[in-house]
Amino acid sequence: MLQNQKNLNLIEQIKTCQNLLEFEHISLPFELIQAIFEDCQLTFTPEVLKQLSETEPETLESWAIALSKTLGTQLELLNSWQPLLDSFPLSVSLKQRISDRNQSLKTLINEKSELLKSSSLILSQEQQICQETQELKTLKSKIQQLT
Repeated sequence: MLQNQKNLNLIEQIKTCQNLLEFEHISLPFELIQAIFEDCQLTFTPEVLKQLSETEPETLESWAIALSKTLGTQLELLNSWQPLLDSFPLSVSLKQRISDRNQSLKTLINEKSELLKSSSLILSQEQQICQETQELKTLKSKIQQLT
């Protein structure tokens, strides 16, 4: 992808470090995730997604499904850590920021889930309209032949 070298460097650092739980290395997996998200942001710009919606709705649907799965995975991880985070001796403001972002992610996932359901319905309706349009053309052709 776009930051491939940065991603590869982070992967190499993760592979070669002795202990990911050490202070110097504990952030590496998160840095890799952040770099990959940045790649996604650069790759899937609003313009690109709009173009996909107009030219390749099935591809856009696949993108939306992948996004939904990724958001769900993030939420599962945060939910498993949240009880621990509440009990750790972290600053109140840091705990609050994490909690606020977790809530924002939940809201976003719910919104995207509804959007995904709607897009599936629209895609299905579009396919039905195309099929019915073709049937109408066929019927018009038969009528012309008969008259």
